[in-house]
Amino acid sequence: QEHRLGESMAMTAFKLVGFVMVGPLAKYRGIPASDVAKAMVAVAQQNSRGNRIYLSDEVQQIASSVTD
Repeated sequence: QEHRLGESMAMTAFKLVGFVMVGPLAKYRGIPASDVAKAMVAVAQQNSRGNRIYLSDEVQQIASSVTD
């Protein structure tokens, strides 16, 4: 178990200010790792080629479209 002070502080800060991250700032909002995993699986199953960068809001949208 590592303790990363800076990482812990950033996670707390994003939790406190996450509600103001709307509109253009939504792409910088933190999202749960489980949602990142869901989006990764969904994108991997698309069998598309090449590189693509997904911003936070896009990852959240993809994860929300996945049915458990």
